[in-house]
Amino acid sequence: MIAKDKKIKVINKDNGVVGYIVPDLGIHRNFYPGECKDITYEELEKLSYLPGGDIILKELLEITDE
Repeated sequence: MIAKDKKIKVINKDNGVVGYIVPDLGIHRNFYPGECKDITYEELEKLSYLPGGDIILKELLEITDE
């Protein structure tokens, strides 16, 4: 099992700004084209459960860690 606080490198692979809100964590995040950020596993997991979150993760952002 992956620790919820593990940081994962995420890159915006889209040509526009990609943004999302994770209400449970009080997070509002924007990625500009080509921007790279270290995001916790917990945040990505909660994003995947939100409407449209799976599309953001699969089509707009690239997760570079395993």
